Amino acid sequence: MKNKFKIRTDGWKNNKSLSDIGIIILIAIITVLLIYILEDFQHLGQSLKILSDYQLTVTFILLVVISISLVVFSVRRWRETNLEIIERKAADSRMQRSRAQLVAVLDGVPDMIVQVDTNNRILWANKEALSKNTDAIGLSFDMAFSVVGESFMDNYCTWAMESGKIEKGIKYLPAMYGVEGESYWEGIAVPLKGNDGKIFGAIAIARDVSERMRIEHTYNLLASIVESTDFAIYGITYNGTILTWNNGAEKTYGYKASEIVSKSISVLVPLDYRNELMRTIDKVIRKQTVERLESERIRKDGKIIYVSISICPFVDATGMNIGVSAIERDITESKMAEEAIKESEEKFRTLVTTAPDGIVLTDSNGRIVEVNMAFTQILGFNRAEMLGETLPKFLPDNESRARAIEVLRRISKEDRIITGEFEVFAKDGTTIPVDVSVSPLKDEKMNFSGMIAIVRDVSARKNYENELRNSREQLRNLAIHLQTAREDEKKRIAFEIHDELGYALTALKLDLAWLSKKMNVKDTILGKKSKEMSELIETTIKKVRSISTQLRPSILDHFGLEAAIEWQANEFQKRTAIRCKLNLETAEFVFNDTYSTAIFRIFQETLTNVARHAKATRVDINLYQNEDEVVLKVCDNGIGIPKEQLENHKSMGLISIKERASFLGGTVDIIGEEGAGTTVTVKIPALKMEGAND
Repeated sequence: MKNKFKIRTDGWKNNKSLSDIGIIILIAIITVLLIYILEDFQHLGQSLKILSDYQLTVTFILLVVISISLVVFSVRRWRETNLEIIERKAADSRMQRSRAQLVAVLDGVPDMIVQVDTNNRILWANKEALSKNTDAIGLSFDMAFSVVGESFMDNYCTWAMESGKIEKGIKYLPAMYGVEGESYWEGIAVPLKGNDGKIFGAIAIARDVSERMRIEHTYNLLASIVESTDFAIYGITYNGTILTWNNGAEKTYGYKASEIVSKSISVLVPLDYRNELMRTIDKVIRKQTVERLESERIRKDGKIIYVSISICPFVDATGMNIGVSAIERDITESKMAEEAIKESEEKFRTLVTTAPDGIVLTDSNGRIVEVNMAFTQILGFNRAEMLGETLPKFLPDNESRARAIEVLRRISKEDRIITGEFEVFAKDGTTIPVDVSVSPLKDEKMNFSGMIAIVRDVSARKNYENELRNSREQLRNLAIHLQTAREDEKKRIAFEIHDELGYALTALKLDLAWLSKKMNVKDTILGKKSKEMSELIETTIKKVRSISTQLRPSILDHFGLEAAIEWQANEFQKRTAIRCKLNLETAEFVFNDTYSTAIFRIFQETLTNVARHAKATRVDINLYQNEDEVVLKVCDNGIGIPKEQLENHKSMGLISIKERASFLGGTVDIIGEEGAGTTVTVKIPALKMEGAND
C-alpha cells in the first residue's frame, strides 16, 4: 500500500495539470466555506451590512480569492518557466559537453566510424574516416572508400538495417582510398532505431586489422611449420617445466603432449646432463642469447639418443621472459655414422701407415699431398722431399712421364680405376718396376679433387717372372728338342722297318715262292704249309708297312703336307665313318720338314679328339694362307667341347696342340659351342714360315 500511495503521489507531483486543478478545487472549497460561515453568522453579517452591502462583500471576497489565485498561478508559472529554462540550458550544456566528449572520443578512435541513412549515404564521419577521404560526407561507402569492387561496409549496413541486428565480419581489400597496398578490415554495422521502432540508418565501424591478420598468418604459418617439422620443438620454463610439445617431439621421444606437458624436463635428460642443461637455460634467459650444443636424451622406451639442440629465449604475450624454447634434431644415426667414420679413418690411417704397398695422395693438379712410409722406402726419398712434387718427376724417361700425364688427364675425367706398369726413378739412381693402381678422389660436390695411387714394388716378381719365363723357355726348347728327336727317331725307325725289314720279308716271300715251285706237287701237306707261310709273310709285310706309316707317314716326306693331310683325312674317314670335307689352298707354298711335321701332328691330334669326344658326323678341314699367316681350321658338328675341358691342365692332347703351335710362333684358338660343334684354328705367321722355307 505504501508503494502504491507513493506512486500516486509522485504522479500528482510530476503532472502539472493535475496539480493546477487540485489547487483550483482547493480555493473553491475555501470560498464556499467562507460564504457559509458568513451566512451562518448573521450577526456578523448584520455588522458587515452596516459597513457595506452583503452582495458587495461576497463579490469582494470572490475577487480577493480570484486575485490571490491568479497571483499564485502567475508566481508558480513564472517559477516553473524559470526552472524549465535553467534546466533546458543545463541540459543543452550537458548535451553539448557530452557531444563534444563523444566527438572527441570518436575522433580519437583509430577506427573509421560513420553514420549512414537507409540509402547508405554517409551523414557523419569521424576524423579517421575523413582522413581517408575528406569528401566522404554525402557519398556512399563504396564511392567514398572503395577503389576496387564493392565495399564490404555497404553490405554490412544493408544487412544490419534489413535484419535489425548487428552485423560484423573480416574482409580482404586489395585496394582502398587512403590505404597503401593490400589490407584486411573488420567491419561492424549497428542499426539505428527511432522512438517509433523504425530503422532510420546505421552506424558503421571499420577497423584496420591487417597487422593482426599478418600476425595471425605468421602465427599459423609458424604453427604449421612447428607441427609439420620432424624436429622436436618444445618450450621450457626457467625452472625446467615443459610448456609446449609438437608432433616432432612426440615422434622423437615417444611421449604425447598430454603425457609430458607440465612435467619436468628431467624426464628426458640423463642425470649427468641435468646440471648442464639448467645452467644453459639460465644463461639464455639472462643474456638473451641462443645456445647450441649436442647432448644425450632419454626416450619413453628408455633408449638413449643423441640430439643437436638450439636453445633460445621464450617470452609470453607481454614480452616477459618466462623460459626458453628448445629445437632438437635426432642425430643418433649421424653420430653413430660419425663414430664409424672416425673409427674407419683411424683404421684407414693405420692401414695406410702399415701397408706394404706405397700409397700416394695428390691434389687435382697432381701434386703430392701425402705419402706413406712404404712409398718412401720404395723410392728412398723422405716424406718432406716428396710433398709438393708431381709424380712424373720420379719417372726415368720422357715416355714414362708422358704416360703418367695421360693417366692424370684421364683420371680427372673418368670415374674409374686405371692400372698400369711403370718404372720409377729411385734416389740412388736405380730404376724400380712398379704396378700402379690410380683412383679418383671427389669432394662433397662430386667434383674431381685429386687421386690416390697404390704403388707396388714388383722387382722381385719381375725377377721371378724372368726366371720363370727363362725356365719355361728352356722347358719348351727341351720339349721341342725331345719332340724333334722323337720325330727323327720315328722317321729313322720307320725307314729302317720299311727298308730293311720290308726288304727282308719281301725276299723271304720270294724265296718261299721259289721253294714252293721246286717242291713235289703231289705232296699236299707241304703245299698247304707253304701257302700258309706265304700268307703269314704277306700279313707281316702289311703290319710292317702299317707300323712304319704310323711312326712316320712316308707320304709326308715324299709328297708334302697337303697330300699327308688328305691321306690322313681319308684314313680317318675309313676308320671312323665320319665324313671329311677338305679345302686345301696352299699348293704354291712349300713347308720345310719341321713345320710340316708339326702341323701334321696338330692335325692328327685334332682328329683324334674328334673321334674320342665330339660325337660328330662331319669334319670340315681348311688349310689356306692369308697375307701374313698360314691357317689350319678344323670344324666338326659334334656336341662341342665344354669350357671346363678347355681350362683342364691335364688334357695332354690340347696342351700338345698349343705347345706345337707355340713352337712354330703361332697361336691356337679352340671354340666350342654346345650342340654346334668345336672349331680349332691354328695360325702360324707367314714370315716365320717363309724364313723357315728359305
